[in-house]
Amino acid sequence: MSVKLALAFSPADMVPSLTGSPDVEVKFEDADASWYGVWAPQAARDASFNVTNDTGYTTVRLGASSVNLDSVAMAGCESRSPTGSISAPYGTFLNLDMQATLTDSAGRLVANDSGQCSQLDSHPTIRSGGFAGDASDAGPPQ
Repeated sequence: MSVKLALAFSPADMVPSLTGSPDVEVKFEDADASWYGVWAPQAARDASFNVTNDTGYTTVRLGASSVNLDSVAMAGCESRSPTGSISAPYGTFLNLDMQATLTDSAGRLVANDSGQCSQLDSHPTIRSGGFAGDASDAGPPQ
């Protein structure tokens, strides 16, 4: 079985950075570094992302709004859980869509799966009553 991953960041007018902000990453369990072994040569050819491997995890950092990663092998009944992260100044709603397409050895579609990671446009603030809101709702100091 193989899995092909497509990553899409929005808004379109803000491009992820390989070295600064916004920092948009997806971290994958990869104990044998096999996925890293596929994506590292792709990243060397394609400046739209970079990839690192450390302590059983492979991390893809986006440098473009849309990145299609080369297919990687996945054993039957295997499960790998990606973790997306976005780090940027607040002020705009930011979103990372992740799409996985699984195919069998003959190239037939087995499954599609999707996930999403978002950063809200404003920093969450805890009010005195314990509810999220903005600082103007915080009320008088306690």
